[in-house]
Amino acid sequence: MEADEISKRFAERLRGKTADELQLMALQSPAVHFACFVTIKDKNNKVITPVPNVLQLRMSEAYETMKAMGVKIRIIVTKPRRAGCSTFGTHIVYHHGMRTPIEGIAISDVKEHSGEMLAKVQEYSKVDTFPWGHRMVKDSASSVAWDNGTNKIFNLVG
Repeated sequence: MEADEISKRFAERLRGKTADELQLMALQSPAVHFACFVTIKDKNNKVITPVPNVLQLRMSEAYETMKAMGVKIRIIVTKPRRAGCSTFGTHIVYHHGMRTPIEGIAISDVKEHSGEMLAKVQEYSKVDTFPWGHRMVKDSASSVAWDNGTNKIFNLVG
């Protein structure tokens, strides 16, 4: 099956669902939350509603499987360029931190890339329409936190 076909099938599974059904699905799945409750900027800096690609769907599936198994989740990515990996990896961290209080660290190769990941998490918090009920309580040059106890620390390497 081609990559585009997998993404199209995912999008088709969401069509016709009620708002309540989508919320229940999004609570469990970063991919569903990504597709239904946030916007991102594409490579042309245009705001879009994302449709997860195959890599992102596989990342979500791995996260969801580990979560269902009750094991600690560690995500280490040696990322390809321009494949949506850092966008979705930071989304998984954001989604997980909205579900349950966490403390995390993201390390990048250079300070600029770490700053970009931090900016993505901050943007998700601003544009997210899911009713988590959490508000950002700390927003600094190197960290963000929410009132549910989640504190994400970004190591700005460089």
